[in-house]
Amino acid sequence: MENEDVLRLRAQVWFGGTFTSLGLTIFALALFGLAVQFQRNLGVQLMQVRPGVENPLLLLVPLLTVSGIACTLVGLSALASARNIVRVRSHGLVGRAKVVSATPTQVEVRGLPLFQIEVLVELSGFEPYTASTRAALARAGASVEPGAEIPVRVDPKDEQRVLFV
Repeated sequence: MENEDVLRLRAQVWFGGTFTSLGLTIFALALFGLAVQFQRNLGVQLMQVRPGVENPLLLLVPLLTVSGIACTLVGLSALASARNIVRVRSHGLVGRAKVVSATPTQVEVRGLPLFQIEVLVELSGFEPYTASTRAALARAGASVEPGAEIPVRVDPKDEQRVLFV
């Protein structure tokens, strides 16, 4: 069984890496446009540019700069969110959860049904409490029975964030 957070982790890493790379590439293109223009203004020949040809990148430099920075920030934000999930998986409070109920949702992830699962979380040194999470089953046809015990990691900053391990 995989929590929705773990499924989201994979997507955020891909999305974050892609958008960060795209943003940095766009920003590099803007810098290239500026470099071509500056070499003309300074009379320095760093790269071959035909005389009399206008620099079309110069008109796009502000747009490329803003969109490059925006894409990079969106990508870095997704990677930061993914890093938070990894933090909980590796440093979260270790405990056990007993399934109280499991209700299928209308959503499927990679062909597997997503369930809304209510659990009773038991952590050492804490009173048991109920939490709710969504999770996809490991394989088609599997089910989550009430009463089943599952090892979990709990975010120390948000006790409602429960990851199945």
